Amino acid sequence: MVITNNGKPTALLLDISNEDLEETLLALRQVRATRLFNRMRANAEKRGLLSEEEIEAEIQAARADMKGREEAV
Repeated sequence: MVITNNGKPTALLLDISNEDLEETLLALRQVRATRLFNRMRANAEKRGLLSEEEIEAEIQAARADMKGREEAV
């Protein structure tokens, strides 16, 4: 089930068992990490090659975004 806020999807309601909880959370985290990585890669392609400082800034921003999303779950 998709939960919306003002017509925009904001959350998913999944049917899981107690035994599947950790496995499901791990799978969701892996998907989020993959999506963030792909977004970073696409941004890098648009901008051209990145410096070491820019790469580190992208990694830090992605980690902060993941941490914020995990805390929301």
